[in-house]
Amino acid sequence: ELDREGPTLHLRFNLDRFPEVPPARWSGKGHNRVQLKVDFSGVTDCLISRWSVENLCQLKVSAKGDQLQVVATGAGCDICFTVGSFRIANVTGYSDSSA
Repeated sequence: ELDREGPTLHLRFNLDRFPEVPPARWSGKGHNRVQLKVDFSGVTDCLISRWSVENLCQLKVSAKGDQLQVVATGAGCDICFTVGSFRIANVTGYSDSSA
């Protein structure tokens, strides 16, 4: 995606743990999972060598000069990209009946 801030990448992550003390706004809604939306800005390169429908992966963010290198690896995906910055755009609770 291109926007006025430059090339961006938006990723959503379904976390494998639910907070012991969830936010009050989730109370009584039956949520048992958490999804994070992370916006990465200033993407300078991106390599996706594998991708599947459901990706269980580990995310690692590390310094690379004055930028950040983001690597997501797992059984179904390998993604590596470099960014200028990132922000957690949204944290959402949801219900997953398979959990």
